Amino acid sequence: MTHLALSDRIQTLEAANTELKRLLLKENNINAVLISNEPSCKRCAAFESVRQDNAREYQWVEQFQKLSHHMQSQLQEKLTRTEAALVAARLAQPAEPLSRDAEIVRIREGFTEAKRDWMNANQTALQANKVSEALALQVDAANDRIRSLEADLLESAGTIKQHEVE
Repeated sequence: MTHLALSDRIQTLEAANTELKRLLLKENNINAVLISNEPSCKRCAAFESVRQDNAREYQWVEQFQKLSHHMQSQLQEKLTRTEAALVAARLAQPAEPLSRDAEIVRIREGFTEAKRDWMNANQTALQANKVSEALALQVDAANDRIRSLEADLLESAGTIKQHEVE
């Protein structure tokens, strides 16, 4: 039994003993009165009444002891369950470093996913840059072609005007 359970049991037993001593003292005092020179029928009736009262009080004390014992048993069971849970927690504690390793693995996987997403975003940006560069080259080539065609158009327009004058 633990110290708490023993302390509760001691207090309960001391309370019960105090009550029993009180009842015994009460009965001794009444017996002293009854032993006096009173008529015998009156003394017997008083004596029987006191004994019945004491018997009821004794039953109450027994009831109190049973209740106290029941409460003590419940506390002891709860304490046993709590101690078992504590032992289980202590036994599980060495596994904690492994759970930290699992947490590290989980974080690394998350980092790997984030890195992959970042690389994919970079790949997408790279592809977009390549496409935009290709489009820019096509636009520059088209602008060069347009300038060339405009120059040809001006030259052709000048040639047409010369032929019309002739």
